[in-house]
Amino acid sequence: MINLLPNDVRQDIKAARMNVILLRYNIVTFAIVLIIIGLCLAFYVFLSVTQSFAVTNNQENQEKVQELNDVKAAADEYRKNLATAKSIFDNSTKYTEVAIAITKLLPSGVVLDQLNITESNFGEPVQFAAHAKSFDHVLKLQSNFQQSELFSEPFIQNLSNGAGGGGEGSDSSGSTDSSGSNSAYPVSFTISARLNKVVGQW
Repeated sequence: MINLLPNDVRQDIKAARMNVILLRYNIVTFAIVLIIIGLCLAFYVFLSVTQSFAVTNNQENQEKVQELNDVKAAADEYRKNLATAKSIFDNSTKYTEVAIAITKLLPSGVVLDQLNITESNFGEPVQFAAHAKSFDHVLKLQSNFQQSELFSEPFIQNLSNGAGGGGEGSDSSGSTDSSGSNSAYPVSFTISARLNKVVGQW
């Protein structure tokens, strides 16, 4: 086919086609740029939301860590106070148990006029005023003191015998036992012994 169009017309047609192709490329490029910008914006929003969520979680975790630290500090303080209390309790003297241990050493037929133990008595000689039914009961008490770890070096002093309890170790009120009768325990005496603190007993 013979092209009868003039050269300038043919050049215009080619230029028009080229312009159409360039326009299409520009539109496609613009669309791609818009898509890339949209993806960047979406990624930026995602990162912002993720960062905000991470910051919020970090603050919550910090608060929880602080609460746990407070709880741990309180637990450590409680454990320390408990250990201190246990140490004090272990080193303290249970005077009720001391009194019970002493009364267990009393044989039947012997009564103490009074029993008063303080911390200063341990390691020192202590005197107990008492009454007994007979001299044998006095010796039995001394023997019990000698065999016990609670006492050492026991000895009898101010021993006297009288129905009226007029001995030096008798009670000034005139009553030496729970029945109120002096005649039941006519022997008055004082027993002296060193009071020991028995480890592990109280």
